[in-house]
Amino acid sequence: MRLKRGWKLALAGAGMVLAGCGAQAAPSYHPPSFPPGNPMAGARLYATTCSTCHGPTAQGVPGVAPALRGRRAFGTLYTSEAQLAQFIEDYMPKNNPGSLSRQQAADAAAFIWGLNGHLGAATQSQLLAALGQAPPAPAPSSAPSAAPPSAAPSPAPAPSQPAVTAAEIAAGQRLYAQVCSVCHGAQGQGGVGPSLWGPSSAITAGSPFANLSSLANFIKTSMPAAPTNGYAPGSLSPAQAHDAAAYILQQNHLLK
Repeated sequence: MRLKRGWKLALAGAGMVLAGCGAQAAPSYHPPSFPPGNPMAGARLYATTCSTCHGPTAQGVPGVAPALRGRRAFGTLYTSEAQLAQFIEDYMPKNNPGSLSRQQAADAAAFIWGLNGHLGAATQSQLLAALGQAPPAPAPSSAPSAAPPSAAPSPAPAPSQPAVTAAEIAAGQRLYAQVCSVCHGAQGQGGVGPSLWGPSSAITAGSPFANLSSLANFIKTSMPAAPTNGYAPGSLSPAQAHDAAAYILQQNHLLK
């Protein structure tokens, strides 16, 4: 995904979202400023431009693009609607990044933001209806119950991962430094792309990308999002994608 100014995700998109890389030099952070987005205009734009990759109901397409609804992670990947709009303006749509106007990017961000409940229940229901989906079920009543409280569920265990060698992790570290760090930060802290490890990591135990195969497949098919230091989108070999995924998961302590 081309970097026009620097940034500012990940997510993110989407991407459902990991957002990607895409620049020749490390970006500096500038808080983005966008016009107010119209979520219903974003819904119409989604139907004509985004649904091909993310699915007609924003449910995502495995191996192509992540789901854009039902993802609480959007509040972590993107700290503001404007930050999401910046990512969309710079990098979307994948087949013609940078072709959207700032207003279109703002509308698309408002649509995604509202679809995930960040603009209120009424807007979320309206946007789900535009996708032909039922509104979310109401939250359970907080009235006292006679039933004894159940024990809190245990955290999801880290998924079982195939064996990874130290050489593979080292190769992934080198590739990360050359390509991925441009957007995700040298320490995985995020920037143009989301944080990939540390306190704000978009990858946690139980998340789809905590699985080595899933993360490697996403990296192979989608990263880097735009030409970055000699690598074009989708140009990484399966081994390179595997090594990068292994390094990222190792940094998250998700490899046994």
